[in-house]
Amino acid sequence: MAEATARTSPRREQTRRRITRLSNCSQPRGQPVPLRRTLDATPDLRNSVPMRPMPFRVLIVSLGALLATSAPTQGVDRNPIRAVLDAQVAAWNRGDINGFMEAYARSPKTTFVAGDEVTRGWQTVRDRYAKKYDSREKMGTLTFSEVEITFPENDIAVALGSWSLQRKNDRPHGKFTLLLRHLPQGWRIVLDHTS
Repeated sequence: MAEATARTSPRREQTRRRITRLSNCSQPRGQPVPLRRTLDATPDLRNSVPMRPMPFRVLIVSLGALLATSAPTQGVDRNPIRAVLDAQVAAWNRGDINGFMEAYARSPKTTFVAGDEVTRGWQTVRDRYAKKYDSREKMGTLTFSEVEITFPENDIAVALGSWSLQRKNDRPHGKFTLLLRHLPQGWRIVLDHTS
């Protein structure tokens, strides 16, 4: 017990000195101490807790929520985005994975997130779809609904919506958030979070 007290007492002493230093500042009694003055008076507190990297899933969901709730840009034509999504549905329902993948940017940075799996790179995303949906029965009939499109910037769009597959024995469904960029080839998906 004495060892534990000896180990914590320097820390307690340091805290007591900080409090004393702050209480002796020139701020009138009863007035809050400005944050800048507090940080200047105790420079060792600024970085006392190391910043942890944000989990990728939290980052993606936060980004999608932030961008999806941004104010819609007035006068921006949503039809090109809808055309990309309609072409995806048509290709899927033909059993054409390559046609479906035309909506994605052909980049090693293209990212697909589903469940706890993150897939990066256009080719890797394509291979994932081809492996998971290797027959027309598994592909079923795709529909998108409740699609909302916003434009946080003129060359960036966020599409939030619902997807469903109609198959012989089941009807999987969920939500998607797509981040699209206007590239020289047109609007392309650079990030797809599907649940």
